[in-house]
Amino acid sequence: MPFGPASIEDVPEHLARCMALARSHPRHGYDLAVVLRAEERVIGGCTQALLNDEPCHATFLYLFNRRYWGRGYATEAMRALFEYGFET
Repeated sequence: MPFGPASIEDVPEHLARCMALARSHPRHGYDLAVVLRAEERVIGGCTQALLNDEPCHATFLYLFNRRYWGRGYATEAMRALFEYGFET
């Protein structure tokens, strides 16, 4: 990725930050892995983060391995995050 984790050695710290975010109350963000079930492989990630300084505002982003671009995976991930964000 163009930003961390930059190496395999950085992954445990990155995952620890993601897990801390998942345990926070109130929870202000979701940093999720996207797994291609057919290959049992992580192919990217997506994030939904509430903006603390703007009520009812959030940012959404995704990042995928280039080999999986153009197949609708980002659309599927964003649709699920939007649905969760606006309905839950």
